[in-house]
This record gives sequence, structure tokens and C-alpha cells, in this order.
Amino acid sequence: MKKGNKENIYSRKELIKIISKESCLCSSAIYKRINKMIASRELVRIANDQYVFSNKKIFDYSIVSNVSLRVFDKLKTKLGKGAKYIIYETTLLNMFLNHLIGKSTVIVEVEKELLESVFWLLKEEGFKNVLLNPSENENYIYNSYDGSCIIIKSLISKSPIDNKSHKTTIEKLVVDIVCDKTLNMFFEGAEISCMVEEILNNYAVKFDSVRNYAKRRHCLGRIIDLVPEELKETFNV
Repeated sequence: MKKGNKENIYSRKELIKIISKESCLCSSAIYKRINKMIASRELVRIANDQYVFSNKKIFDYSIVSNVSLRVFDKLKTKLGKGAKYIIYETTLLNMFLNHLIGKSTVIVEVEKELLESVFWLLKEEGFKNVLLNPSENENYIYNSYDGSCIIIKSLISKSPIDNKSHKTTIEKLVVDIVCDKTLNMFFEGAEISCMVEEILNNYAVKFDSVRNYAKRRHCLGRIIDLVPEELKETFNV
């Protein structure tokens, strides 16, 4: 499909017309193709019925440490398919930081009603340094030990997560970087603005999801203040 330059803005009607000229797809197939492009971030919705093609990076990550992989395996086995939770390592933030995090801490966010059961599950399975909603001082003390520390915390309801892979999303992460007290323990506050700018300028982001999640976390104003000037119109500021 001919994309044009990145400044072009298309409505769904215009996208349908372009695709129908370039292929012999039926109407339902055209709609599926457009929805697939939106899901993959190839097309980004910037406002009501307004889309642009994006050449920005798609956010993804893998859990790599032995501790993380073991935790993930236990959660998949014990919680089943219906449970909502995510797992990631704090070294994930090194994608956006200048001063890199050297020691990997495993963070598990799980529905509030499962919080304590997951905590005790991991303790009973023999995992060390498992912390439930730790204070900054507790995090400092236990992260001074050898081996990975595991932090268990509540997953905010209606968080933008990928519940098939149990990963966080770039939309959730950029908001959490700004206003999540647990995550803020791992980098300097002065780095927040640079991290947000790096994400919004270089990654394909669903701005509606960022706005909605930031509202739930009561920090939309702080997010808006950090949006780069050239993106404020896209962000509907």
C-alpha cells in the first residue's frame, strides 16, 4: 500500500478508497486489513477518524533473567489463563535511560484480589527477597543482596496491558515512569522528562490509551506538561 509522507492524515473512508484501488479485496477484508494495521501501530489514530502512517519503533521486550523466567512459569501454572498480571524487569528502563540500571529487579503487577496469594505463592516456592508493595527503604535494603529482588504490586484496573503475553505496554510504561512510586525508586526524578520525550518521539504510541490511563492514575496534567511541543497537537492538547 502506498503510504505517502508521514504528514498525510487519512480518514477511514480515504483509507478504504486507497486500499480498494490497490487490491481486489472485498469490503470486509479491507476493514480487517485496516484494523490489523492499527493494531500493529503501522497506522496511528491521532484524533476522531484521523490516522497517520507511523515509521516509529514498536515497543516489545523479553524477560531474560533466570529468576524472571521461573516466576513467569509459576504464575502461568498457578494462576491460569483468566488472571490478569504482567511481569517485567527494571532493566527494561535502560532503553530510555542515560544512567543505566545495573541490577535487575523483577516487577509483578497483579489484580488486587490476587496480591497476597501471589506473594505467598512465590515465598513458598523458595524465591528470595520477595517484597509486597515495598517502601523505598525496604527496596533499598533488600536490593542490596545478591540475586534479583521480586516486587509484587497491585495492577491498576483497566490498565493498558497485553494480557496474552502478560507484558506491560508502552502506553502504561510512559505513565508509570511519571507517577508510579515503585518504579520511581529506580531512576532519578530529573530523568523523567527525557524518558518521556524519548518514548513519545521514537515509539508508536496510542495517545488515547495514555490519556485514559493517566486519568485513572490522576496524573494527566503532569503527562501533558511533559509532551514535546511538536506532539501537543497530536496528543490533543
